[in-house]
Amino acid sequence: MKKSSIVGNWHGLVHCEFCSIHQAALFSSIPIESLAGMHLPIDNIQFDTGASIYNVGGEGGAVFTVRSGLVKLARFLPNGSYRIVRLARHGSVLGLEALLGSPYEHTATALSPTFTCRIPRDTVYELANAYPALYQQIMQRFCDAVHQADEWLTLLSTGSIRARIARLFLYLEDKPHESLCTLLGREDLAAILGTTPETTSRIIADMKRAGAIHHLGLNRFRYDTKALHAIAQQQ
Repeated sequence: MKKSSIVGNWHGLVHCEFCSIHQAALFSSIPIESLAGMHLPIDNIQFDTGASIYNVGGEGGAVFTVRSGLVKLARFLPNGSYRIVRLARHGSVLGLEALLGSPYEHTATALSPTFTCRIPRDTVYELANAYPALYQQIMQRFCDAVHQADEWLTLLSTGSIRARIARLFLYLEDKPHESLCTLLGREDLAAILGTTPETTSRIIADMKRAGAIHHLGLNRFRYDTKALHAIAQQQ
């Protein structure tokens, strides 16, 4: 069982002014100078690859902002299999349902070494009362989650498996215009695409032979953007 470790606390301005994702984080609507001097009970937690951040049905006592890394959100089916319903990267907020007093709806697992800020629900309430603009920010996060769910359904649940794999490569691009990505393991790919690990492996091998993707080692790939866009349009 993978474990996490609390590596420090975020104490106002000292950390906020150096936070590379402040503008994308949940508290981006609160000026940094307003956070100065606040001793907020926010833990900066590192999760190793494979560690659970929270589990479906667990008490939703906090939300998590992803500072770096990659997280999968999964739901388990009655037959014991699972489907990955969303991937979260830096700037994403996980566990928004906790703000409604609901248990967690997914199991969140780190797919790479991941740093998060764990923000207690009561802390969010207190800051929202002091800074009403935060309410709008929270509503925007809920809207973003709905949009991401729609995008996920459109990109990765329609069309041929080959087209969906091409779209997933493009979706996982590390940085805009770099044509580089880190692909997930076979089981996770199958859980995203709703197919078998054998099918995904066969299609990826076909793409490599065709020159659409190039394996750089481990799960790192460089790809031909034009070729993948053409495949992604196939039905």
